[in-house]
Amino acid sequence: MYTLTKLRIVWTNACLKYIIGRGYPFPRVSLDSLSIQSLERHTCHSDQLAKKWLSCRWNPLRTWSTATTANTSVTDARLLPGSQGTLLFTLSKSVWSVVTLWQLEPVISRTPGTACTFDKRCEWSPRGAIFNGFALNSSLESEVKIAISILNNGKQTVELLSLKQDSHEWSLEPLLSVPTTFRPITLEGDILAMSDDFRETIIFNWRTRAYATLEHAQETAGISQYDHCIQVVFASHSILVVRARSLHLFPMSTLKMQEEGPLRYSPIARHSFGWVDSVSVQMTGSPEAFSSSSSSNVQQPLSILVRAETDDPWSSDILSMELYTLNPNPEHDASPSPEASDPHMTSSSPSPNSSPYIFPPVLTSRVSSRRGALRCRDIILGRRGTALWVQPRDRSVAGLYWTTDDNPLPVGPHTIVRSDYKHESAGGKEDAEEPEPEGKIIRWNEQHNWSSIDYDEDVGRIVLGTSFGSITILDM
Repeated sequence: MYTLTKLRIVWTNACLKYIIGRGYPFPRVSLDSLSIQSLERHTCHSDQLAKKWLSCRWNPLRTWSTATTANTSVTDARLLPGSQGTLLFTLSKSVWSVVTLWQLEPVISRTPGTACTFDKRCEWSPRGAIFNGFALNSSLESEVKIAISILNNGKQTVELLSLKQDSHEWSLEPLLSVPTTFRPITLEGDILAMSDDFRETIIFNWRTRAYATLEHAQETAGISQYDHCIQVVFASHSILVVRARSLHLFPMSTLKMQEEGPLRYSPIARHSFGWVDSVSVQMTGSPEAFSSSSSSNVQQPLSILVRAETDDPWSSDILSMELYTLNPNPEHDASPSPEASDPHMTSSSPSPNSSPYIFPPVLTSRVSSRRGALRCRDIILGRRGTALWVQPRDRSVAGLYWTTDDNPLPVGPHTIVRSDYKHESAGGKEDAEEPEPEGKIIRWNEQHNWSSIDYDEDVGRIVLGTSFGSITILDM
């Protein structure tokens, strides 16, 4: 029996049938690239993690903190996509900004109740530079790992950095400098999406220098209204630009060099939720869509999690986190259209087959949350239906005028189970009743000082940065 359990075919079949086949969390890697031991550990870990979410037992197996910088706020903390939660970038700021790379112990090698190794590998900090935006590459194989917007000596650029590793020495090396006032939003392989805070987004191939501009019309002619960009999603046959008060869907753009006359595109569909405090968009679908071997041509719906913004101090403390779905358009013609000489020819009222998705988004469900002031407004929606955010303290305990920060600040994770996931909680039946979204506090912060959050759904690792320079890791 022991020999049988060490066969690759046994763990490959178990992973495909019981983990990937059910849409459970699993790193997006080829199973053949994993050793037999790693495949076994990841399969068992994914099974335990899925059962934890489904049973609502959301207490972390391991929690640990470390001081990264002395009395310096961690303005952002991001796990490198594809690193399985082992590589963490932090941005901090004192006199000037610093980006630091940390290496964490793999989740699958953990021992419950024990601390985890947390090693500083390298940092990058041009003298006098102020960072005001960055994006990590979703492709682990790409030469460029991070794009950072920098203001230094009165000049604003986006710096593309590569990660070099020589024996035990790590370093971040500048690879390309792009003079622009736009902020990096999304980095996928060779393609970088940069945006301003009003209405323009640039899709830029950093390797060839070709680009295109996505631009939506002003609501009032001659007046540019502030509408900062939150996310850019490269969706099926299209690009979704998510801003604080608008969603715009653009056609997949053709990139051209400067001397060729780059094109400028108008949206083919738009929607507004009003002003939002935060929003997160993820591509979702059937369990097969999560397999690294699945076809990228399969059109999947987009899930949109929205937390509304309100400035009314007398409104209710309770607000809703709302989940919307952008469904694929079955009438969409996926064949490439001829390139137009006038990129603004796209109508504001597109024909039924011009948009790959059906607008407006459809409200799927609501989960109650709490309104209030936050240092960290990010919400994170995973591909497999879990979401995470920092929730404000309950001001009603002591009344509206209580201004101390001593009340606990919880992290509120919510599991949103979609009908196309056949989880064990639904009995595996096609007609099983879909569970209602649930939420539960998994961590309290007495200091009310969380300033950043990130979450790797595939391995169940949560990262929290504080305004005092420490990092807390929760392993689920």
